[in-house]
Amino acid sequence: MPVDVYRMEDRYFVHADLPGMDPGSIDVNMGRGVLTLTAHRSSLHEQEVQWLTSERFSGSYRRQITFGDDIDPDQVSATYDNGVLTVVLPVNQRSLPRQISVGTPSSQPLEVEASSDRDEESSSTRDRESST
Repeated sequence: MPVDVYRMEDRYFVHADLPGMDPGSIDVNMGRGVLTLTAHRSSLHEQEVQWLTSERFSGSYRRQITFGDDIDPDQVSATYDNGVLTVVLPVNQRSLPRQISVGTPSSQPLEVEASSDRDEESSSTRDRESST
């Protein structure tokens, strides 16, 4: 079963070619971050048929695709149209990147201790300036 898998924005898409399948024989299952696609095509059992060529596969198909835990399994949907199975897998909102704002410390003032040498130098400078 050939498949295409891609991501667009906040969804993954899987397109699987399953021509000639009965939609009732297709099973789509999502569990533990793994998408499992299963389908079955029955062979033609006709009485008194003389086969000249038989190239179409009959039997079961199965594919597993691992996505991880960022899929929201409750929102997965699937459609089957013109021999193509399309599965849409939305990314869980908790897994999407989000902007985190950078705050500033609370309104408490920053305390800085002055050295005693500076205090003495500063007071002697003030004394000289006031005497002039």
